[in-house]
Order: sequence, then C-alpha cells, then structure tokens
Amino acid sequence: MGARQLMIGCTLRGALPLLATALLFGVPGTGPSHLGAQELGTDCDLRSYATINSQDMGVGRRVTFVGRPFLVCPDGTRIRSDSAVVYEETGRAELIGRVDFQTPERHLVAEYADYFEREDRLFARGSVVFRDRVRATVVEGDTLIYLGAGEVRVEEQVTVSGGRPRATIPPPVERDDAVAYEVTGNRLRFAGDQFFWADGEVEVVREDLEASADSLAFNREGGQLFLNRNARVNTEETEMEALRIHLSIPDDIIESITLRGRGRIVTETQDLVGEEIRVTLRDEKIQHVVAVDREPEEGEEAGPTPRALAEDFELHADSLEIITPDEVLERIIAVGRARAESRAGFGEDDPGAGGLWTPHPDSVPEVLRDRIDRDWIEGDEILALFELVEEPADTLLGPTFDEELGEGEARPAVRLLRLEARGNARTLYRSAPAETTETEGDPPDPEDPRPGPISYIVAAEIRIHLVEGALDHLEAIDQVIGIQLEPTGRRGSGDATRTLEPGLPDPGIQESDR
Repeated sequence: MGARQLMIGCTLRGALPLLATALLFGVPGTGPSHLGAQELGTDCDLRSYATINSQDMGVGRRVTFVGRPFLVCPDGTRIRSDSAVVYEETGRAELIGRVDFQTPERHLVAEYADYFEREDRLFARGSVVFRDRVRATVVEGDTLIYLGAGEVRVEEQVTVSGGRPRATIPPPVERDDAVAYEVTGNRLRFAGDQFFWADGEVEVVREDLEASADSLAFNREGGQLFLNRNARVNTEETEMEALRIHLSIPDDIIESITLRGRGRIVTETQDLVGEEIRVTLRDEKIQHVVAVDREPEEGEEAGPTPRALAEDFELHADSLEIITPDEVLERIIAVGRARAESRAGFGEDDPGAGGLWTPHPDSVPEVLRDRIDRDWIEGDEILALFELVEEPADTLLGPTFDEELGEGEARPAVRLLRLEARGNARTLYRSAPAETTETEGDPPDPEDPRPGPISYIVAAEIRIHLVEGALDHLEAIDQVIGIQLEPTGRRGSGDATRTLEPGLPDPGIQESDR
C-alpha cells in the first residue's frame, strides 16, 4: 500500500514534468491537437488539450496554462484534468478539476492536485480516491499527501486525512477465505509496503470482528495489529476491552491476543478481568488464557485483581490460567491469594430449596461473620476442574457454545466437577437440606425441608467433589480443624448449634490467629 506500490511517484515524476516541458517550450496554437514525443522532446505524448497559454515572468519564471490536458506515456500512464498551471521556478504543476491519474495497476482521482517535481511530493485534495487494482486496496478521503523515497526518506509515505478517511486493506496472503480490513479514522498513514497507522476514533471492521481505539498501528508483513487507548475488539461470541490490545495475525489468522491495562473478556458464559490478559488460539479457537496482575506504569491507577466470573461462580487470585481446548473449558488454575465462591452453593442444585440460611451472629465465630452469605474455598492455589456434558443450560456454568438447536435438544455445556485448594486451605459450604429431618416438637415436612448444616474446614489441602453440579463429598488433608453449624428449625430460624466434626479440636480460639 506504499507509494511505490501506488506508482504515484513514478507517474508524476515522469509525466507532469513532461507536460510542463511541452508547455514551457511554447507549444503553438489553441485548440485540440496531437503532439508527438519528438515534438515535445519527451517520451510522452500530449494527445490533446483545449487551450494553451504561456507567460514569461522573467528568466526561469515562466507560467504556463493549459485547458483539458490529456497526456499518455509509454508505460501506459494517463493523466487528465480540467486545467493545469505549471510554474517553472518552483517546479510545481497544479492540476485543477477532475484530476485523473491512471496506470495499468493504479488509479487516483481528486478535484485538485499539486505536484512538486523537485521534491517528489504530491498534494491531492477534494474527494480523493485511490485504487490499487492489483491488491484491491482502496483509500478514500478529503486530502492525500505523497512523499517519495530518496535521500531524505527511505520509503514512500502516504497520508490521507479530512472527512473521516477510509481504507480497505486486503490481507497479506492470497487465500480464498481471506477477508479485507475496513479502517476508518481521522488520519490514515502508510509507509512503504509494510506499515500502516490510523489516528482519531479509529474503527476497524472485518467479516469476523469489529475493533475500535484512539489509534492503531499495523505491521502488515509481520501480521501485528496494535490498538492503543480505549481499545475494543468484538467477535460474534466474544467482547474484549483494555487500554491496549495487541493481535498477532500472521498469514491473516489470529494466533494470539494480549490485553494490557484493565483488560476484560466477556463471552456468553464467562466474564474475565485482569490487568494483563494473554489469549492463545489455534484454528481461531481459544485454547489458553492467562490473566495476571501487572505493576501500574507511572501515573496509572492499580488495575483489578484477576477474576473469572461464570454465572454464580467466581474465582479470583493474583494470576489465573484457563485451559480451554477448542473453546471448551477444562480447568482453571488460580495462584496467589486464590478464592473461589458460589452464591448458589456447592451443596445443592436448587439454592431456593431451603438450603440457604443465615445463622444468628452470636452463633458464628467472629472470623466468619462477614463471610457466611455464600459457599467459598480459599488457598494459596486453587484448581477448578470441569466436565463436558450434553444437557440444557441449567448447570452452574451453562453452555459453551451457541448453536441452533431444535426444541428439546441438548447442547454441550460444562459443569464444575472438582475444586482443590492447596496451602492454607479453608472452605465454608452448605450441605443439601434433609428432606425428612425431624426435630423435637417439629414433625418432618417433605414440602418444607429443614436447611442443611453449614460447615467450615481448615486444612493443608481441601478437595471438594461434585456430582451433577452438587457436592458429593469433601476431602481435608493434614492439619485439619473444622466446625459445623446446625439450624434449630426449618428454613433457618436464625439460631444455630455448633457441632464439632468427630475427632477435631474446637477451632474457635485457633481460628482467631489466622
């Protein structure tokens, strides 16, 4: 997309000075004419013109006017405009009205154009449209500035601005399924064949994604796309936002995405935040995600602690690693001050079936009084494992795919299978309600079951096993202490009894030191 590709430099460097030569050397007459190359003393023909006039303003200061020039060069370049003015002193050619430059490969049109032959500089303005017929590139805007390569500049440079310029940029590979990028901004810049920049409320549209940012940088050959400030990337199933987003797209296939500065990724079933998030893809499917804390740069506010949220399940830590082969959630590894919690509860499928209750504060150890409204597990490290099931989306995490299904059909979904906490592990969870539990003076009522107990366990390692989304059993390994709170009435009267687990010491005093 560089100017060498555009052939603007070649076209104008050769053709416009030739037009100037024909005019300055006194082409006689007024009206249509055909002047051959020998008459012009050039390699190009001034095929026709409507009027011509030359004024001598002094030595080396001739100004020549021509109406409706049409110039044809041996390389196939054709130049037309309503009129032209050539200034000998500055080497400037001014083309006015319906300016048209064409080569077999390129086409540039504008209302006005100035070309400075000595500086190899072009300034086109007014409804500028450039088309690259070979690469199918199109750039539109109000103003175009071309700077040719030479001693001062290693590569040609093209800048388009005014009227929210837009560029259609083809992919760097030739593939049947490759799609072009539509880029809109307040200013677009090209350098040679490789680099492209856009500034000012930039918008990017591709068949499979939409993106926006304050500015954009694109290394076309390397396939590196950088979105800076207020960056967003949206696909059909995923929304991403951060201060900066970097996409690695070699061969026009997204291989990785990095979000820096208040990163967030939202899908149908999950919401992930982190100061830095790194996403790895294969065959354009997410395989691996890492969210970490990052030291804020000077002047920046501290970012959010990495957190993964899926419906009623939340997991956060200093770092999160999410394994998703072919976009199916398999496991999450949380390291550093890790905590997983569920508002629905680990112990039952239906949190409204009598299982949730809040004991009276006097019945609860002080360390738990502000942490008893949900089930949770903590540790230096937490491993969450999931299983793939074929059922409607009525599980903890819901579906991982959005497919067109017929009535009554199941769809793939993931469900929490096991939670493991290691290092300073502790958990609080509610057991499923007993359907026929009888208390003194209160006969059993299957339709109004008594809420299940609340258990609090501390150990070196804790494993919570679930079956069909509900707690099946719990393992506590090494240095185990615990407490269990039992409701005194159905639906939870607010009072509770404290029952120690068999063989465990009373944790009340020891827990206060933790």
